[in-house]
Amino acid sequence: MSNDQFGNNNELWGDVHQKVGKCLVLFQRIELLFKYAVSRGCFSLVVSTNPESTPPIDQLKKNANHLSQKTMGCVGRLFCDKILSDNSSTSEDGDLSKDEIRFSVNIKFGTNEQQIVWKSKIEAIILERNKIVHQLFTTFDFNKPEDFANAVSYLDDTHNEASILYGELSQLAKSIPEFLKTSFSSLPHLFVLKNPYDSQFEKELIVMMQYYAESRRQYRKTNGWTNLADTGSFLNRQCPSALEQCKIKHKTRSIKRIVENLAVFDIKSIGENNQTVLFRMNPEYWIEKDTKNQLYICKQLPDGKGYLQDDLGMSLVEESTSIEQ
Repeated sequence: MSNDQFGNNNELWGDVHQKVGKCLVLFQRIELLFKYAVSRGCFSLVVSTNPESTPPIDQLKKNANHLSQKTMGCVGRLFCDKILSDNSSTSEDGDLSKDEIRFSVNIKFGTNEQQIVWKSKIEAIILERNKIVHQLFTTFDFNKPEDFANAVSYLDDTHNEASILYGELSQLAKSIPEFLKTSFSSLPHLFVLKNPYDSQFEKELIVMMQYYAESRRQYRKTNGWTNLADTGSFLNRQCPSALEQCKIKHKTRSIKRIVENLAVFDIKSIGENNQTVLFRMNPEYWIEKDTKNQLYICKQLPDGKGYLQDDLGMSLVEESTSIEQ
């Protein structure tokens, strides 16, 4: 058989085409695993109580869409830099407002030695992928019988190596959802200011209780502790409707029980037989007023590095000690 006859043999070419196709399909599957791992293993979210802000899920989708356009070589290098690296930084462009926090996830896999081995495998597979896609005909002369055999052997070996890497990446990818689930469940107050109150009546009660406490002469001398019975009399005069609605909702006539359910205030009993009940706002909470006299309740974040705001939808008119809603 001549070289030209050999080069035009459909059976031999069919074998090469099949093996090239198998390699390319496997490369694409590896590329998808790179994109999955990077998009879910290394990202930064800005979370806000502002309803007009971009929801976290949309930020994640944007991150994934950005990666979807990148090539195997590009996402493979990102995987090495972000997942197989000690560099824990993620993108944090832009300043944050006081009602925002930035939450960053940066998953790392393997020891330093294991990461080096993985990087070597990934770099080798990316090189082989580029070789098959761009340089197959400059690497092998398919008019020579021995090069046909060499190409077939090379494609088989490359597919085997890629299959091993694909299996390892698949195992890694399977662990990411559980890792994220565990991480997020340990931070229950991270994405929203989880309110122990949800009605306007409760919000009004909280504001009026704190207003009364801060207006007492003894407020600072007692480290913020205020007599709850005296406060109850004040609430009956100033916001009887809100107080009554809270009693109905919480199914109790006890102001102490309502305050305990709200969880915004701390309570303690003093005096003989612990008959005197005092309250003060939990240090994690406070009330702020903006330049337009609108009131917000704020809560310190678990890491102590920021806080979230919840618009109370009201303003305080001090002259008449009343609430505008």
